[in-house]
Amino acid sequence: MHHFKLYFTCLVIYTTMDFVWINWVAAYWFQMNLGSLLADSIRWEAVFLFYLIYPASLLLFAISPSLDKNKWSHALFYGGALGFSCYITYDLTNLATLRGWPTRLVIHDVLWGTSLSAAASFLIFTIATKSSFFFKHHDPQM
Repeated sequence: MHHFKLYFTCLVIYTTMDFVWINWVAAYWFQMNLGSLLADSIRWEAVFLFYLIYPASLLLFAISPSLDKNKWSHALFYGGALGFSCYITYDLTNLATLRGWPTRLVIHDVLWGTSLSAAASFLIFTIATKSSFFFKHHDPQM
């Protein structure tokens, strides 16, 4: 049950933060810079799968190990490192293979993905260690 609570918390926090960014900050910029590359309609199944998988990755590689070590700095660093690795892979692949993929987008998107992943990992670590409402006690053996 503990891991499900952590996963659900991560899913809600990461997805909310990313949707805010996409809808209020990045949407116009993407349309202006990638208009011809954008699909006519969003493929919701791909969106759904990404938002199910990525928070699980944050939990596996950054948050759970940080809780085991009881170090917020571990959550921040490894969450950011995972975000950097994932977002740079996506953006550099697109830069290498798609005509018209802007270098500025690579920079902005990687900075966002790194920051978002670090912040979400830190927030979830903090909630898991400080909030008795969500988690009575973190036991690394659970």
